[in-house]
Amino acid sequence: MAKEEIDTTNCLTTAELALYLAVSESKLRQSRMGKVCGKQAAIPFVRIGRTVRYVKKDVDRWLAEQSVHDLDRD
Repeated sequence: MAKEEIDTTNCLTTAELALYLAVSESKLRQSRMGKVCGKQAAIPFVRIGRTVRYVKKDVDRWLAEQSVHDLDRD
């Protein structure tokens, strides 16, 4: 099975993603460890040794999947 190549020019650090999403770095760490409340899936990330990176296109896809549409609102 071939592995997908990752475009490292579009990788974000935890600090960069926290700014992008306007959340704390702690919230991102909790998400990686599965400690975020609710049924929300963890934000996809790549671990290279002890380094964590987020591929922007994967994060954007994850964001789109988290979109909530309230059909009861007028």
